[in-house]
Amino acid sequence: MQLSYENGLLYGLLLGNGRLNLAFNSEMNIRRAFFPIDCHHDMFLKIGIYEKGRKYLKWFAFRDSELRDFILTNSNVELFVDALEPIIAFNVKHDRNIGILWGARINGTIRNNSCFFEDGIFYFNKRGVCFGLKGDVVDYSCGYNLEEQILEGYLDKQRFSMRDCMTAGVFSGSKFFMVAGESVNEVKKKMGLLPSYEELKRRTISFWREKTKHSGENNLMNMSKYILKILQDPNGGVIAAPEFDPDYRHCGGYGYCWPRDAAYVLKALIVLNLEEEAKRLLEFLAPLNPNGEFFQRYFLNGQQAPSWCEQIDQTGSFIWAVGEYWKKYGKLNEGIIRSVERSGHFLEKMFKAPFETTDLWEERKGTMAYSCAAAYKGLTEGHNIMKAHGKLHPQWIEMAKNLRTSFFEAYWDPTEKRFARSIDSHEEIKDSVADSSLIGLAVPFEIVEKNDPKMRGTIRFIEEKLELKGGIMRYEGDVYPYGNSAWNVCTAWLAWYYRECGHMDKAMKYIEMVEKSATKHFLLPEQVNDEHKPKWVLPLAWSHANYVIAKYG
Repeated sequence: MQLSYENGLLYGLLLGNGRLNLAFNSEMNIRRAFFPIDCHHDMFLKIGIYEKGRKYLKWFAFRDSELRDFILTNSNVELFVDALEPIIAFNVKHDRNIGILWGARINGTIRNNSCFFEDGIFYFNKRGVCFGLKGDVVDYSCGYNLEEQILEGYLDKQRFSMRDCMTAGVFSGSKFFMVAGESVNEVKKKMGLLPSYEELKRRTISFWREKTKHSGENNLMNMSKYILKILQDPNGGVIAAPEFDPDYRHCGGYGYCWPRDAAYVLKALIVLNLEEEAKRLLEFLAPLNPNGEFFQRYFLNGQQAPSWCEQIDQTGSFIWAVGEYWKKYGKLNEGIIRSVERSGHFLEKMFKAPFETTDLWEERKGTMAYSCAAAYKGLTEGHNIMKAHGKLHPQWIEMAKNLRTSFFEAYWDPTEKRFARSIDSHEEIKDSVADSSLIGLAVPFEIVEKNDPKMRGTIRFIEEKLELKGGIMRYEGDVYPYGNSAWNVCTAWLAWYYRECGHMDKAMKYIEMVEKSATKHFLLPEQVNDEHKPKWVLPLAWSHANYVIAKYG
C-alpha cells in the first residue's frame, strides 16, 4: 500500500519561519515542505500509537486542532516550526510507543529520491537538499509498503531505499524533530546541536508574540503579519504564495517574487512598522534592475525566473514603494538610491503616452491606463527622492506633467463618463470594460485625484459591474482560472480607496467582505466564491497585504 500525496490544490494552513515552511492540505494533513521557501518538497507524515501485534494503528489527525501562538495542537499531538531555524518540532501526548510513517519527494519528484537510516536518524536527501527525522528509535525500516509492515508489528530494518520510498519507525519517546539542510552532514550537525523541545517552544512563542505584538490569540491581523513574514526568505524576497501547482497544470506557478506584488507587500510591512523586513525587501529588489527595468518575476536568489511578458507598471510600483519607505523611515542606502535612478532613467526612455505594455493581470497587451499611472508615479516620486539626495532630474517632473495631460486626453471617455482601461494605439479605440485596476489611478498612483468626479464615476462603474456577493472581480469577463470569482486583492483595494476618501462606512463594507473569506486559521485566498469560501490560491501575500493597507493604512 503506497500513501498518496495528492489531495487538492488549496492549503488549509501554512506554518514556518521564511527558511522552512510547512503546508497542510484542506484535510489538515502535512502536504508539502518548502526549503528554501521557493522550492517545494512533497511530503506526508503519519503518527500513531504503536502496539506490537495489533492489526491497526490509531493515526492521529490535525483536522480538529487549534492554532495558538502559531503552534498547532490537539489532544494527541503538538507541532510547530521553530521561529529561527529550519526545524519542525512535535510532541505526542502519550506515554506508549509511537509509530511514524514518513515519506518525501524532494523537489516533488521520485527521480534520484532516496532515504536511509543512520545513528538514530531517518534521512531523505538529494543534491542540495536534505531532511532528517530524529527521535528515540526502537525499530525502523526504509522501503515500500511500510504501512502494512508497521500494522503487522514487523519492521525489517532495511536501511536504504530509493525512488518512491518511505520510512517507518517505532519510537519510545514523545518528542520528535525534523531538520532541513543542504546536505546530510549539515543536518547531522544541526541534530547534534538541537535545543530541547521546551526551549524551542519557548523561543518560538516569545519571537512571534514580539513580532506580531499579540498575547497568544489568533486573528486575521496577526496571521497577516505572520504570513507576510514567513513568505519572505532570508535574502529579503517575498513569494506570491506557497507553490501549490508545481507542474504548472493549472497556472504559471506562484512560488516566485513579482516586484509589483512585492511593492504592495512593502507598503503593508511599513503599515505594520516591520522596518527590518521592509528594509530587507527593498535591498532584495534594488539590484534586480541593472538597466532600470524589472523582469516579470524572480527566484529568491535574485535570478530571473520563467516569465511570459514585460510589465512597465512594475518599475513605477517599485519607485512608489521606495518613496513610501523613505517617507516613513527617512533613510535610503546608496544601492537603493542608485536603483531608483536607474528606474527613473528607464521610464524617461519609455516616455510616451500612451505606451504599449502588458496589463496588470498579465493577460492583455496594449496601452494600459494603470501602467501609465504607475509610470507617472514613478517619475514624480523618483524626482522627489533624487532631489532629496542631491541628484537633480527636473526633466522627470516635466515629463510627468506632460504624461498626466496626455493621460486625460487618451483615457478619459466623455461619452461613458469614465476612464477607459486601455486603448488600441494603432486604431485609437478605447476599451471601456470595467476593470478594478483603474482604482490604481487614484490609489496609490494619484494621476487622478481620488475625489475627482471623473474618478468617482469610474469607481461607481466598477462597483456596478464587478461587485459579486463575495467581493470585487478583476474585470468583466474574467475567466481565470474558472471565472466569476471575486478577488480579495481587488475588494481590499476598493476598501483602501474609500478609506483614503474618508468614507469609512464604504471601506468597512469591503473590508468585512475580505474578512468573511478568511479560513478557520485566518488565511486569505486570492479568489473567493459567492459563499465567501476560498476558490483559488491560499494564502496569497498580495491579499494579506492589501487587507492590512485597507484596514490599518
